[in-house]
Amino acid sequence: MILIPPSLQIPENRFILVNPNSKKPLEKRWNKDKNYPFDSPRLRSHLEKGGNCGILCGPSSQGIWVFDIDGPDLYECFKDIPTLTTNTPGRNGYHLFFISKMDVEYTNHIRGFPIDIIGRDHHAVIPPSIIDGKKYRVICDGEIMNRTPEKILKYLPSWDIPLFKLMVDAREIVSYYYPPHKRYSNHIKIECPFHFDRRPSMAIFENNYHCFGCGAHGDIITFVMNRLGIRFKEAIAEIERISCIECPKAKGGRFTSSVRRNNADYNLTRYVRNFLKRRCDKKRDGFTCKDKLLDEINNERRSQNRKNFSKNKLTRIMLEMGYKEIKPTINGVRVRAWKGIIMRGAL
Repeated sequence: MILIPPSLQIPENRFILVNPNSKKPLEKRWNKDKNYPFDSPRLRSHLEKGGNCGILCGPSSQGIWVFDIDGPDLYECFKDIPTLTTNTPGRNGYHLFFISKMDVEYTNHIRGFPIDIIGRDHHAVIPPSIIDGKKYRVICDGEIMNRTPEKILKYLPSWDIPLFKLMVDAREIVSYYYPPHKRYSNHIKIECPFHFDRRPSMAIFENNYHCFGCGAHGDIITFVMNRLGIRFKEAIAEIERISCIECPKAKGGRFTSSVRRNNADYNLTRYVRNFLKRRCDKKRDGFTCKDKLLDEINNERRSQNRKNFSKNKLTRIMLEMGYKEIKPTINGVRVRAWKGIIMRGAL
């Protein structure tokens, strides 16, 4: 007899029929009235015929919500949580099942990580489903824990992924692997590494890429992961190595899939990054005086009728971008400086 995981075999839970070798629900109104208890003859017959099944999340199933993780490297942060956990085929991901009295909504790419929260009026495919010959497997058959998303997200690495993707230039990272065939004002063109490409059909923009041949699309982290066949954390380390920019730490607060910071802060960070790219050279043993950098930036902003940077604001942005303060001695005088950059024509 084909059975769903024992931890889910509760009369209050509702299950849906899923197409064979697919994640797509078989019936319309699956989140309304076309869902069934675990011991339904209709569900059992569907599974015996090779169909897949899923659990309906939200109030219909005692408040169940699912933490959907893509990749085993991020699962390492959560593997010690003794709740029901299943391994998903495809990207070798994981589903962690929880119960919450709060209304949990579907949210994708939490804090920029390849992690989704499957909540109300959505479904999660469960064992014994099969996709491309690979089974959904139970990794931990523990009792489903009562937890809110905020408590689980505390296990995540304290990275600000949206800010990091804004700080690095995808064109610079991709150019490290593939010399551009053509350069345009806002993007470069390369031969797509993901299919046989006679003409350069992949466009690399500042924050993402798109191939007009095979349709490959994503951000710079996705590109590095697919290009090198590495995991999420390894891709972050590789981008840090190439760009010499350290991934900033995230500020605390309630989880959200959108960017929490003020858009003005992002614009200022982007401005400083572009200024350093235009006016400075990256050298590990070099440095630029803090006051000199502040003066040069504000001189340019005044010529553009923009508001000046304060010393504290520029210092905060530089620290978030991964630069370190040092105190070298110049002509017998100790000065404050930024390590790793040399302004052209200036100390």
